[in-house]
Amino acid sequence: MLPTTPAPSRDRCLCPRCKDWVRPVRPHWKWRAAEVTFWLSCPVALMALKGFGVIAMPFLLLFAGGLAGPLRGLAGEEPRCPVCRVYLTEALKRP
Repeated sequence: MLPTTPAPSRDRCLCPRCKDWVRPVRPHWKWRAAEVTFWLSCPVALMALKGFGVIAMPFLLLFAGGLAGPLRGLAGEEPRCPVCRVYLTEALKRP
């Protein structure tokens, strides 16, 4: 049976599996900062490698493709319950 009491604070949400109010585990803000820094540094790297000619372009594309996916995955991970590790979709609806 789910608790009918309101959340103890705004940073708590209801876990459907634990049936209790928990503080969701969200990705660290540094992952998002790393992703933004990465995308802002790509044009700079492109301009720096432009001097090396066409030979360096595939290396930049491999670097960008190999790093962009894992960074996006880490920065965009959905909130989880700290106890049972279930995804908390209710936490996504809150501001």
